[in-house]
Amino acid sequence: MQAAAVAALLIAPVLHAEDAAPAVCPFTGKTGPMPAGHPPVPSAGAAESATDQEQPAANTRIITIGGAATEIVFALGKGDEVVAVDLSSTYPEAATKLPQVGYIRQISPEGVLSLNPDLIVTTESLGPPAAKAAMKRVSIPVVWCPEPESPEALYASLEEVGAALDREAQAAALSAQIQEQLTDVQLQTAQWPQAPRVVFFLQPPTASRGGMVGGSGTRADELIKLAGGVNAASDVNRFQPYSLEALIAAQPDVILLGSGLGHGAGPKDVTYLLNLKELSGVPAVKNGRIVAVPMDDLAFGPRLGDAASRWAGVIAPAPSDG
Repeated sequence: MQAAAVAALLIAPVLHAEDAAPAVCPFTGKTGPMPAGHPPVPSAGAAESATDQEQPAANTRIITIGGAATEIVFALGKGDEVVAVDLSSTYPEAATKLPQVGYIRQISPEGVLSLNPDLIVTTESLGPPAAKAAMKRVSIPVVWCPEPESPEALYASLEEVGAALDREAQAAALSAQIQEQLTDVQLQTAQWPQAPRVVFFLQPPTASRGGMVGGSGTRADELIKLAGGVNAASDVNRFQPYSLEALIAAQPDVILLGSGLGHGAGPKDVTYLLNLKELSGVPAVKNGRIVAVPMDDLAFGPRLGDAASRWAGVIAPAPSDG
């Protein structure tokens, strides 16, 4: 798509009835008044309105921006209509094979629109602010899901995307399934003698620098709670550097290390922390309870119930704790 066409999508002109484009014969391509007896031909403006009313079409070109948005579209059976995703869309595997439009917090509206989408599904996490403002003004349909940071936001996203894709029934069934999974986890963890103290690191600490810990107000904090734990780093706001001294003071029962392709923690990081002399008095280290977990557990998409169940299994109190 050329720059002028992209600009037209960013700021759609409004035509008054008297300014409507002339009729175009679908057979000859001629414009202007049709000869006497010619079958009625709709104006270009009328044809465009009819097209708008028919969306989403059978072959809708969908761009999804954000891991949760992508997972929702695929879970609702519309993955075959997705033509591009962003870098945070790492699931399902089919999504990783599609063209990418950048990272959700560093989006270029022009790059997105150059792929000629009929529909964009994204979240309020999109940035930077100028790009988000521009995307709010585009002339094509955009589904804006809430920030994916809670089960309630996920249910709202499923409802909105389901309506846009004519998949309301599937979206409602999926929401019910997730709620059932989370209720099962809650019932299970209610039987624990006490809630384990948990720390989640986006980046693991080393002897020379602190790690990047998930404090209050993060998806990690929410997922720890959904899994029946207590965030031992809740005194920190959002993601912040966290020193070894702070980790020792927090005395977590379990340490979780986010792991993903090309970033996060690996087996060597787990071994390193378990053998770090300074941490020998920390319960999680003393009892060997340092575990790497998939980074995309924090997507807060349709797999949220599965993620909460797995985290509950990882942090559940063990006889050796204490």
